[in-house]
Amino acid sequence: MSKRDIFTGEQTQRIIDWVENQYGERLEFLWAETPDCAIWRHRASKKWYGVIMKVQRAKITGQGEQKVEILDLRYQRDLLPDFLRYEQGAFPGWHMNKDNWLTVIFDEKWTDEKIENLITNSREIAANK
Repeated sequence: MSKRDIFTGEQTQRIIDWVENQYGERLEFLWAETPDCAIWRHRASKKWYGVIMKVQRAKITGQGEQKVEILDLRYQRDLLPDFLRYEQGAFPGWHMNKDNWLTVIFDEKWTDEKIENLITNSREIAANK
């Protein structure tokens, strides 16, 4: 099974391709029991900087039964509260440390460029760990 069989959203696939082309880092599927969860790991530091999952929308937004593809990313702990307060569509990190991770839903509400910038930021944080 490939990432295209698991993550089917167009934006999700574009972002996965961008990370592979930009950084040469591929998704890692670490858990057989959760095949719809994968991580990006910084090549040098070995720290995670992104997690893609399929979860029920209600777990992120409080509403909706359908499953959505989400992205968890690292963010600067001291800046995260303001970022979450002012950026519509950004949520506290789901299933991660809410003090320094955030979540976005792959639903085309954010541009690819904005998500790419967040990935670059997350990757830089992971590099310094």
